[in-house]
Amino acid sequence: MRTISISLLLLLWQISFLNAQEVIRCNMTVQAHEQMMEENEDYRIHHEEWRKKIDKILSQQGKNPSCTNGPILIPVAIHFDSGIVPAAQETCAIDVAVDQIDEMNNEIAGLDVDAPLINNFLSCFGSGILGDACIQFCIGQYNHPTGYGLVDGDYAITFGQVNFSVPSGNYTPVNADWADYINIYVDDLPGGLLGVSNGIPGQFNGDGVLVDNCVFGTGAISCPGVSFTGAAGCFTLYDEGETTAHELGHYLGLYHIWGDNFHCNGSQDMIADTPDMSNNYSGYTACTNDNNCSDLPVTCSSEDMYMNFMSYASDGCMYMFTSDQSDVMNATAVAEGFTTVSSKCTPPPVADFTPDTDVFLCDTDCVDFMDESTNSPDGWSWTFTVQSGDIVLDVTSSNQQNPTICVTQGTSGVVDVELDVSNVTGNDIELKSITIAYASEITYYLDDDGDGYGDENNSMLSCGAPDGYVTDNTDCDDSNSLINPDAPEYCDGVDNNCDGNVDEDCECDGDYLTINTITEDINRAEFTVYSDALVNSGQTTLFSAGDYIELDNGFEVVSGTVFEAIIDDCEVITLDTDEEDEVFRIRDLDIQNFENNLLEEYNADEEIEVQILTKEAELLHSEKAETASVLDIIRSQKLKDSEIYILLLSNKDQKLIKKFLFKS
Repeated sequence: MRTISISLLLLLWQISFLNAQEVIRCNMTVQAHEQMMEENEDYRIHHEEWRKKIDKILSQQGKNPSCTNGPILIPVAIHFDSGIVPAAQETCAIDVAVDQIDEMNNEIAGLDVDAPLINNFLSCFGSGILGDACIQFCIGQYNHPTGYGLVDGDYAITFGQVNFSVPSGNYTPVNADWADYINIYVDDLPGGLLGVSNGIPGQFNGDGVLVDNCVFGTGAISCPGVSFTGAAGCFTLYDEGETTAHELGHYLGLYHIWGDNFHCNGSQDMIADTPDMSNNYSGYTACTNDNNCSDLPVTCSSEDMYMNFMSYASDGCMYMFTSDQSDVMNATAVAEGFTTVSSKCTPPPVADFTPDTDVFLCDTDCVDFMDESTNSPDGWSWTFTVQSGDIVLDVTSSNQQNPTICVTQGTSGVVDVELDVSNVTGNDIELKSITIAYASEITYYLDDDGDGYGDENNSMLSCGAPDGYVTDNTDCDDSNSLINPDAPEYCDGVDNNCDGNVDEDCECDGDYLTINTITEDINRAEFTVYSDALVNSGQTTLFSAGDYIELDNGFEVVSGTVFEAIIDDCEVITLDTDEEDEVFRIRDLDIQNFENNLLEEYNADEEIEVQILTKEAELLHSEKAETASVLDIIRSQKLKDSEIYILLLSNKDQKLIKKFLFKS
């Protein structure tokens, strides 16, 4: 059961009395601030010191502090009072909390989804009016207070675990375990109160801001049985989570934009670039009708900035802090000692480095070590210990991020390399054993076509592989990536596999053999035969005629007869085509006929390699597939109409089965 201080109860009674018929954004932070200044000496001293610090900071850094090194991180802890979140909905409530803080980060950076609307009013507010405080709120995940069951990686979110009583002289709970955080206490507040900050600014002593559960969250996530923003029965005018922005603005040093005096004179909010106003615009919803400065309401001879988070307008009408307001919030964060890293938000580092394999020295005696650690370490401690061998190192330790060690004596040895990295959250150690030895220069060969094989006539000596060079020198054509020792041999009159032979082991269906000489026969004539004989295109080759070679006029060569033949180049096989250039069209081809044609000379139980090339022999696609998938593969490629392509089909031994020309 939470307890409320007498002063808080009095103010709640006043609020309830004044607004018995109306639920408004009734924030009593300024009243609380004034009362604390009178009654709480510690708070008064804190406020005066804060004023001196931020005045100095603002005078030194000027307007719009740079975010070059990243935003200032401020850790946040979120506490739900008992009864707010049922046990089964804790995970959902965490999602709501994360969503609320993400939205708060957008708002304080000038990135609210509606922030571009301010561009409609630059003529009256100024071109640089939209602020970015260079602050990032982060729900703590590391170095949690003990006793709350939280471990590293958990969010700093509690459920009924902290004391929600409000100590005398304060207006929110204060829990010393949670000092150095901004604490957001979520509770069911009485009297129509939406929220309150424990001072302007807060003291970061375990206090924070207290918000009603019905205005917590953005409304994007709902949890069954929990009355968060957007839930049935909650406030319809304050349903986008802007109350949190309003209260955190107070906690970081901002007053209400109208200065709480409801007059057009006096100190107002002590911010130079906000206009004087005499209206708080409580529950204002008419913003949808305002498209330029002339549409804005006026109470103090200038247009009113009801869209400022430090007004009381409805959530749908508020979307910005000004540049000067942002400067004050940034200066407050700096004054409290927050920086771009936080032990509660920054994960501990994970150590790693290179080289992490054996090192062979060639044209140098030194090894460059590179820090590859993650999670932003800011401290490095290296040790280098020779475990075996005869080498001597010039250094045994270093605190540089990327040190260099050099061998002063010896030729080889095993070195234990240890890297200890640290940041504000913790440290991590990585140990690797690396052999360091000397090696001679190696000959590397230019691999101009990038197929992994180099040109033996273009080489250089180097200690390491230069870009575009390899150690292999067996490429017989370094201008064509389809020609190398690992390439399949095609019937194309080219030595594709660089073995010194052209078209070896090549089956050429339908080629023409011209018989020039037949030994043991007095007849000299030319005959055309069909053969599956292995031939070398364009070369004169001796064949031993067998029973399977028959001349097409019926003349049969006697088995064992030796004859000489000249073989013409392999011709393109075409299927189901009436094109004059013997190029078939895929869309006109019947798949069953295509398969049957292939199966005449191919075992359907084996996979085949399908390659699609341009007419200029540039490889476009290659994959292994079954016979029935060949046409589907072709059709799946984005081929240009009317362009001619080459289809090559090879068996598992990379032996060419078929070669076709086709159009898409």
